[in-house]
Amino acid sequence: MDAYRTKVEILHSRDENDRKRVRDFLEARGLESESDVEVTAFVSYDGRPAATASLAGNVVKGVAVDPAMEGEGLAAVAVSGIIGEARDRGIHLLRVFTSPKNETIFSALGFRRLAVSGGDAILLENDKRAFGRWAEAAKADFARQVPADAAAASVAAAAPHASAVAAAAPHASAVAAAAAAAGEPRYKAGAVVVNCNPFTKGHRSLIERAAARCGRLLVFVLEADKSSFPADVRLRLVREGLADLKNVAVIKSGPYLISEATFPTYFLKEKSRATEIHARMDVTLFATLIAPALGIEARFMGTEPYCVVTGLYNSLMKEILPAHGIAAHELPRVEAEGKAISASTVREALRTGDWPALEALVPDTTINYLRSPEAAPVIERIATGTTRH
Repeated sequence: MDAYRTKVEILHSRDENDRKRVRDFLEARGLESESDVEVTAFVSYDGRPAATASLAGNVVKGVAVDPAMEGEGLAAVAVSGIIGEARDRGIHLLRVFTSPKNETIFSALGFRRLAVSGGDAILLENDKRAFGRWAEAAKADFARQVPADAAAASVAAAAPHASAVAAAAPHASAVAAAAAAAGEPRYKAGAVVVNCNPFTKGHRSLIERAAARCGRLLVFVLEADKSSFPADVRLRLVREGLADLKNVAVIKSGPYLISEATFPTYFLKEKSRATEIHARMDVTLFATLIAPALGIEARFMGTEPYCVVTGLYNSLMKEILPAHGIAAHELPRVEAEGKAISASTVREALRTGDWPALEALVPDTTINYLRSPEAAPVIERIATGTTRH
């Protein structure tokens, strides 16, 4: 590669001509241009389009090179260009989801591997200390909300008798206490990952039963703001709805529980497998990094009778987590009027204004929010169908 024959341009997605140049280059190579891209480093060689690398938030994507120019280092030029643009924007921590064949390009530029989804996708990050910093902060928050010594005493006191369970977990419901009393495994620390759009009696039941089987339970609330209810509201409603469970901590999910909204698919040959590949990446990252760092021994989930995507996640958790020494427990969903309680049912009741149904589906803490002026804009968006989901 001759640097004098190489040109790097920064193209902006808000410019229609720029957007078309990037789209045409990617589509000619069987790739898709994703809608959340903000800016692209576009490399030309001898005036001919040669390579691209794009940025969406802090995620590098749209990495492509003209096959006729592979091996010339032009993909690295594009990635270097987008790294420089990110720095100019004040973004220093970058992540990339890409094909495993591109790992050497990013490794040479300071990225390190976080997780792999089979032979389909790889996740890398350009700060080798970033995960450690996040994990230390999450551990501190967990310990602040539920001290580890209190949890250890709870586990030591546990016994396969209802009276012992009641003493160890006085907050648990009769159902949860009975489950623990049945001699089911008890863990020092467990985890539940939820979206809670919004928090329902079903979420409460799942977490209550999981808490009865753990000295400490960490609830991660997904923070990607892609739901009907804003992330800060969802987090608050979960905390309010679980305030009486003294061995439960509630924290934001952070950047290492991967949102499907941020997982790119442009590089996947089989788009129909995108959900599976994303889910496998997410669960693998939890199993290999998050759980060991936070001392999590078990993860709990509810059965999923409605959503195919969530059902796939559950299957992958039961496959991947035990292979890494982490128990995976799928607990039956609670029902109201013969149907499993779901957040989508709650949103439908909001859309139709069915308040009696809502009172059967969500706890008082959620009802209080829904009846407040703060919730009015959210309910209006749901009722008019302008919310995302």
